Amino acid sequence: MKLKSILCTTLSAALLCAGAFAAGVSGSQGGESVTSLPLAPAGEAEQPVPPGYDIAQWSVSMPVMVYGTATVEEGRVLLENDNESSACQRIILNVNEDTVILDAVTGAVKTADDLKTGDTLYAYAGPAMTRSLPPIANAAVVLCNIPADFGVPIYAEVQQVLPGEDGKVSVLMTGDIILHMSEETELLQGPGFTCGNTFLSDIRPGTRLLSWYSMVMESYPSQAVPSKVLVFPSAYTGYTDMSDGGNITVNGEQLGAAAYEADGVLMVPVRALAEALGCEVAWDPARPDTVSVTRDGQPLYSFQVGGDAATLEGDMVVGLRAASAAKGGVAYLAADDLISFHRIKLTGRWPVL
Repeated sequence: MKLKSILCTTLSAALLCAGAFAAGVSGSQGGESVTSLPLAPAGEAEQPVPPGYDIAQWSVSMPVMVYGTATVEEGRVLLENDNESSACQRIILNVNEDTVILDAVTGAVKTADDLKTGDTLYAYAGPAMTRSLPPIANAAVVLCNIPADFGVPIYAEVQQVLPGEDGKVSVLMTGDIILHMSEETELLQGPGFTCGNTFLSDIRPGTRLLSWYSMVMESYPSQAVPSKVLVFPSAYTGYTDMSDGGNITVNGEQLGAAAYEADGVLMVPVRALAEALGCEVAWDPARPDTVSVTRDGQPLYSFQVGGDAATLEGDMVVGLRAASAAKGGVAYLAADDLISFHRIKLTGRWPVL
């Protein structure tokens, strides 16, 4: 396989702020996005037959990469670059207590005081931006001390995980690149973890990684071997594979009850999925045919069997993609609605290389 520089494959595409965010997204609200995902069934067939349903994935929107020469003011950074193809030649970043500031070479944690006017900075911002010129966005990650070869690490989200032999693991990331990691990969712990060490087993669908790699292999998806990875906690409550119709897994474990397809919608057993995610499910005796789901004693959502709406967190009523149903004493909701209500990561079939 031929090798090519990551600067040729990644920066030219990832720095298109508006375009990078818009691709594949059918709607967004409050920092969350919904993408229509036609799923292929699990299996080894090279030409799988797609199922008769698709699923709208609730997801936490990814920030976009921006870069440029910095002008630093208190709490804000103006980035300017002379790349005429960039959709964000000038952007103002809000740097606050939630912004992760890191050394681009070592991954060491820095502070806002380390950001200097005249320095070149790379940042992951938004995705929400004001319509002003220049646009203003919150900075999620800021990278300083940029190396001379501009080999900055890449921030992306894990789509799928494939364990290998001898403790090795391969992960498919957003941006269509597969990272191959082993015990030789240096793992750093990002902000938000409460435990002491981070292991390859902590990397799951929905986990976000800041990865250092200089070369990628020409394939589809592209492949790389990172030397160092900074692991951020997942923003999801869990992950699920629903690509095989009735056989659903949650956090890698087979769900005890089967789903079924009806009129192009995958209907999933509520209790089985909710309990797999640590929630409690009960029939409300005060409201006939009403199912209530709670987490740690707090209301998560409730719905009436046969109804076309649900109540979130006790007071907000939302429409369902398909009316809820019951079969044999088991309540079902559309997969789309359960993914959204529980805020879980939807994974799919591992790509054929």
